[in-house]
Amino acid sequence: MDRTKRQGLMLVLALSISLCSLADGACVQEENGGPVHCCDQREHGGSLQCCGGRNSSCGMEDYVHNTICYCDEFCETAADCCPDFESVKRPCGWGNVKQDCVVSPWSDWGPCSPRCGIGFRRRTRTVTFRPMNGGRECPPLIENSGCFTKLCGGKELGFARILPYKFKKERAPSVWDKILPAPKEEVKTTEAPKRPSYCIHYKVHFKHPHCRNTWADKLDPQTPICVECQDEAMNKHGKCKGQGLFGDVTLWEAVDLKSCYGGWLKIGPKIPNCTCQNKQFNNFIFI
Repeated sequence: MDRTKRQGLMLVLALSISLCSLADGACVQEENGGPVHCCDQREHGGSLQCCGGRNSSCGMEDYVHNTICYCDEFCETAADCCPDFESVKRPCGWGNVKQDCVVSPWSDWGPCSPRCGIGFRRRTRTVTFRPMNGGRECPPLIENSGCFTKLCGGKELGFARILPYKFKKERAPSVWDKILPAPKEEVKTTEAPKRPSYCIHYKVHFKHPHCRNTWADKLDPQTPICVECQDEAMNKHGKCKGQGLFGDVTLWEAVDLKSCYGGWLKIGPKIPNCTCQNKQFNNFIFI
């Protein structure tokens, strides 16, 4: 064998030796025998790479092959671990070290849910690393927030003003008369017939904290409410302001309570020739 062929074979042999074959994976090495693509480099004067959770700086780059592998716990999920990663789990203490849950930052808020009125918007986040060995559990991944776009149905249907049913107009005069609409002046001509009342049922979605410890406690989200529209509160079209639209959350306010307001959902159609006296409901009147 001539000298040129011998040198070629020796070069091939040297390159073959430069790859370190391990029982649990192969680590890329430089020609001098030092590993550049391994998590554990202690046998060659280096260190043991142990990075909990997700750590993009915990990686080993192979400049020859232009690749990079990682030695963090997240590499198993990302499928980009270095070849000897399995062998470093025990010396790194994984399997008996407590690891808290790690989550991503919140996403941007989504759009307001209804096309009008009070609604909800949502944002989310995801789990980056799940808890291990008694670590802290993951926090909520979904967060909702109230939002408001515009009044439903325009000014005529917008903001309902209400009082408890005990202040119904037909009852005896009381201190609440100054709140209720003033009676029309008597005229000599024949008065228009009184328009019959109608009822609407709602489910309260929320109310302001200023409503606490007042009659507005009866505006309970757990109990459906009945609101009666009387002739005195009707507009020229025979409707009460703020009666809302079916299936949409609209706004209400307590007439005599400062900063007491909230949102409700209309859960049924208008009930003609009706008065709110059903004890299964909490009863109110439009103003």
